[in-house]
Amino acid sequence: MSDYKAANIQVLKDTEKMFFNEKPNFNIIVNGFVKNNNNLTIETLHSALFNKRKYHRYMNKKRTRKVISDLSESRAAILHGLKTDREIKIFSEKYGDLNKIPARKLRALILKWNKSLEKNPKHLLTKKEQDLILGTVIGDGNIRQREKYSCLRFGHSKKQKKYYEHKTQIMNKFRISENRETKRKIKNHYIEGYDFATRTHPVFNYYRKLFYNNEEKEITSKILNKLNSRSLAYWICDDGSYCISGENMILCTNSFSKEEHILMKEYFNKKWKLDPTIGFRDKKYYYLRFKKEDTKKLIKIIKPYIPKSMRYKIGGKND
Repeated sequence: MSDYKAANIQVLKDTEKMFFNEKPNFNIIVNGFVKNNNNLTIETLHSALFNKRKYHRYMNKKRTRKVISDLSESRAAILHGLKTDREIKIFSEKYGDLNKIPARKLRALILKWNKSLEKNPKHLLTKKEQDLILGTVIGDGNIRQREKYSCLRFGHSKKQKKYYEHKTQIMNKFRISENRETKRKIKNHYIEGYDFATRTHPVFNYYRKLFYNNEEKEITSKILNKLNSRSLAYWICDDGSYCISGENMILCTNSFSKEEHILMKEYFNKKWKLDPTIGFRDKKYYYLRFKKEDTKKLIKIIKPYIPKSMRYKIGGKND
C-alpha cells in the first residue's frame, strides 16, 4: 500500500498527459482555487478529478470557448448550461455578443432557452433527428427521466450493428453517456448487442412528456399525427417484420393495448390509405398485419428512408 499514491496511478498519469499537452497557461479549478498548468502537479490533478462537478464545469467551459473563441472565461462558465455545440452557436446568433450581456441576464436567458426546448424541440433539432427520435421511441427505444432532464436510449442486436451505427451517427451531436457492447442471457441463450444513450438534455423532456403517462409509454393521436415517411421508416426498422412467403408485413407492436391498436389502424387508414388488421397472439399480444397490396404501398412510402443495412425489413437484400 506504500506505493498507492496519485503519482503511481496509471489512469492519472494518462490524464496528466492530456492536460499537459494542452496550450500553455490554461487554468483549472482545484478545490476552489485556480491553478496554472505551469505549477499543476499530478497530486493537484488527482484532487481535481475527484471533485467531479468542478472538473466537468472546467471541461464544459473549455468546450464553450472552442465554439466561441472570444468568449470571456466568466461567460463561458455560465454557458455550461447549454449542452451542445450547436445550441451554443444558435444561442449566440440569437442574442449577439454574449460578453456584453450582464451575468444575471445571461443566466436568465439560458433558463428561458432550456424551457423553450422542453416545449418545442424544433428550435434545436434537425428534421432528421426529430424523425429518428419519433420513430425510435414509438418502436424499441425509450426516453428516460434523469433528475431534471431526460435522455434518449436505444439498443440493437449484433445483427443490426450497421443500423445501430447509423442511428448513433445521427445522434452523436448530443453528448453520449453510453455506447457499448452488451451480452445478456435470456433463458439458455446469450444475446449480444449494443446499447446507446445520450446525456440528459431539456429537448428530450418534450418527448418524455409526449410519450409517457405514469411512467408507461403510450400511443396517442398526437404522436401518430407527427409521423412522416422517414419516422415511419424508423418505426418499421424497429418493429416491422416482413413475411417472404406471404409478401406481407407485420408491425410487432406487442406492448400496446387494443385501444392503442385501434388508434394506429385509424391512423394508417386516414393518413396513408392503408387498412391493417389487428391480430392477437399468445392470449395477450396485439399486432398489426398489412395485407399484400397494402404492404406494397407501405414499402413504396418508406423505401427511400430505409438504411441499406435494413432492407430485409421490406423484403429486399442488404448491402
